[in-house]
Amino acid sequence: MENKILQSIFAGVGGVIIMLLFMEAMFIASGYIFNINTTNINAAGILLGILSLPVLLTWVINFVAGILFAFTYNYFFKDILDKLKNDYTEGVIFGIFLFIITMAIVYLINITIKPVVYPEGTFAVFIVINLVSHIFFGITVAKFEDKLSG
Repeated sequence: MENKILQSIFAGVGGVIIMLLFMEAMFIASGYIFNINTTNINAAGILLGILSLPVLLTWVINFVAGILFAFTYNYFFKDILDKLKNDYTEGVIFGIFLFIITMAIVYLINITIKPVVYPEGTFAVFIVINLVSHIFFGITVAKFEDKLSG
């Protein structure tokens, strides 16, 4: 596919779907493994809790952000990371970068708009799941971009 815009849209939507499925599965599993209440934690619920927006709007924000991050990869990071010659490594690096950006945004929201409250005992679990989910997103976007461009 030659159109970089369509590539980014497909990669962003695919990345968000994979990321959210993994995130949901890990929140459910972590509730059982660590015996903590993670029933109210999900991708849309995180934004819902932080920004107090309608649920549908939080899902739209997730997908729009994913598409924008895929654009970022396609237009800025791809040429730099292509030197690594490995889509998985590129995706991991991009995912870690996105995790850092996301945590910075959450921190800014926390100190300016509304304090973020995590259920008791879930902060570390949230951080690990968030990091790994962003890595899955990065890998998915890198693989989509590679397959769609070549």
